[in-house]
Amino acid sequence: MKNPPLRWIWKKTSGSRILLFFLLVSNLGIAAANLGMTMVLKAFTDIATNSLNVTIANTVVFATVIVVLEGLFLTLRGLCTRLAKARMERRLRVETVHCLAQGDLREEQKTHSADWMTRLTGDVETVTACIPTLINTVFNGCLMAVLALIVMFMLSWKLTVAILIAIPLLIGIVSVFSPKLQKRIAREKKDEDVSRSLMQDVLDNILLLQAFQAQRRAEENLISSRRKSIRQLVQSALWKGCLIFSTILWEPLCF
Repeated sequence: MKNPPLRWIWKKTSGSRILLFFLLVSNLGIAAANLGMTMVLKAFTDIATNSLNVTIANTVVFATVIVVLEGLFLTLRGLCTRLAKARMERRLRVETVHCLAQGDLREEQKTHSADWMTRLTGDVETVTACIPTLINTVFNGCLMAVLALIVMFMLSWKLTVAILIAIPLLIGIVSVFSPKLQKRIAREKKDEDVSRSLMQDVLDNILLLQAFQAQRRAEENLISSRRKSIRQLVQSALWKGCLIFSTILWEPLCF
């Protein structure tokens, strides 16, 4: 099955959109619960330093309520995800069988039944998981990022601005070093394959090497190959070290 467009997949959710709506609501609830738990942890810290006029008992009750609500939202998210996928799978399978029954049987017989079975199982499962996965990953990730920025601004707007400036710089540094490191690793693997091939040739032709007294030349080839591999290993290690060092420089600022 070719990759279907997202608009076509969205049309197939017509009987499951109420479940997708509750899936969005559950993700919002989970994000809000995480934000609330962050505030609870901050409240415990403020109580320990006597900078907040709230009792520990009230904070514990508030934390318990948040944990219970988060558990309910997690259960709702799992239930809505499974039900939405199940309804979409049922609709797609029924539509596929209906199309087969109404189509040209001579053309359909050219396709093996195993291929139709794959379309009715694996391909259908892949299509039906698309929208719920987008909601649970992309939407939830973006929402958590926004809420994290809000909390960070509440705690320290100066530190938040510094992190927002540092992140693009860190991405730029990684984008500079990463391609060079990948190139070195590719060369390293290529040299390792050449070295393995040489060793295999030596093992396969060990009798000929002994007969023509060519052991010394084979050993020199192996040494030369390993020397080149070691050089690539050193270069890869240096580039990797530079990449790790550049990220470590930003850790005190980001964390």
